Amino acid sequence: MALLASLSIVVAGDSGLAFILGGGSDSAQSMIMASAFVTALFLTFLSMASLRTSGRSPVYGGTGNRGPAAGRGSLALCYVALVLFYAVFITGIYVNLFVAGPIFSLPLNSEPAAFTRAESTVPFIGHEVLGLMLLAALVTLAIALWVEGSPRLSVVGVVPALLVAYSAYVGSTNLTSTVTAVIPGGAAPFLVPMLSAAGLMGAILIAMLLTLRVRADGAPS
Repeated sequence: MALLASLSIVVAGDSGLAFILGGGSDSAQSMIMASAFVTALFLTFLSMASLRTSGRSPVYGGTGNRGPAAGRGSLALCYVALVLFYAVFITGIYVNLFVAGPIFSLPLNSEPAAFTRAESTVPFIGHEVLGLMLLAALVTLAIALWVEGSPRLSVVGVVPALLVAYSAYVGSTNLTSTVTAVIPGGAAPFLVPMLSAAGLMGAILIAMLLTLRVRADGAPS
């Protein structure tokens, strides 16, 4: 997994260089660059998670008054959330590059109708459904941790849910013509996706740390 992560970084760098040398106009190279980068991030996390628990005896049900099902349930929810994070990130990149991106090259008076049509496309709807599933998984995880008697971890679990909601809100402004009035100078097509992606990346990193903690603890304490 660590080797695959390194190869993904090479692919990201190569496609990023091709994107720059091509004048920044090849959306496919941009898609490959971003997808390879986030893939490297997840592969690195998986390799770290495996390393952290290697050589340790199982601790599920070893301490406390919580049975093994509780710890494994919250850990399963962590991994479900991470899978959904990956899917939301990849589909979000596609929507921004190939659905929303081309609309900004249209005349200003044509953008509202184009945005309305974009919201009914399969990629956009699929991205929205995955986002709702992710938010539901994170809320369920926070509740599960609270029920298991881990209020501190439960509070930590709420943070990714809030960041995902923030990312979704900011990202939704990318499909409105009013955002160009708020962000002058034509920066909206670039700044809004960056702010949305920053919130999602923050949520991913916190969810990864939470997963490592739950995995290390067995049944959360």
